[in-house]
Amino acid sequence: MSIKAKNLFIPLIMMMLASLLGGFSALASPSDDLQADPPIMPHQVFGLVRVNGVFVPEGILVSAWCGGVKIVERATEDYEGQSWYLLDIPPDDLATPQKDGCISGELISFKIAERDADQTLAWSANGITEFFDLTAMSPPPEPHRVSGLVRLDDAFVDVGTPVSAWCGGVMFIEVDTVIDQAGQSTFSLAVPGNDPFSAGVQGCASGELISFKISNWLADQTLPWAEGNESVLDLSASTLVNNDIFLPLIMK
Repeated sequence: MSIKAKNLFIPLIMMMLASLLGGFSALASPSDDLQADPPIMPHQVFGLVRVNGVFVPEGILVSAWCGGVKIVERATEDYEGQSWYLLDIPPDDLATPQKDGCISGELISFKIAERDADQTLAWSANGITEFFDLTAMSPPPEPHRVSGLVRLDDAFVDVGTPVSAWCGGVMFIEVDTVIDQAGQSTFSLAVPGNDPFSAGVQGCASGELISFKISNWLADQTLPWAEGNESVLDLSASTLVNNDIFLPLIMK
């Protein structure tokens, strides 16, 4: 981290901390200070965020967990090409039945989106842990493999007819049909998934509906994308359907 970045980022953190301290002091009157213990401050943690050795895109959620319970989460922010997070991790309120914070010495684990971070940290009351960088490894998502028969107007299509898979109006893969030993037209697609840690959109999101096209015709069938799944789905379409009208509506 450059000296310039530190000099600009530290005042921002100090301002946020000062605001937090002021908020707690405003909760108590002078008489309250004499009669009750001061409130316990959260443990504040901040630093850089990398996945696969690369800064994550802005807006990726970083969360802190204690005892298997998510306590707090916040989106990363970009500063001069670096990805930063800042979390105020509160103490557990022992007066409530649910776990809503951490206790002294309890281990904090972190997640970057859905991936476990490599680092852990012991929670402490009023603690401040500066430049606690988080890292994780994330292999690209396994594709959803789809295969089956292909018919157009109730007849098997010719060999080499293109079949494509779409999510959100974007085509992510296209293959040509082949003829199996029984003389039937078949296709096999490995539909990619979207990697949230990479720039742009590389595939379908979990649960997003996959639409298919047989040549220029929209297939009647759809399928929700799921990482690593293998599905058998026979595709069919009619050339009597005006795809220019229906395709934009279905593929939004």
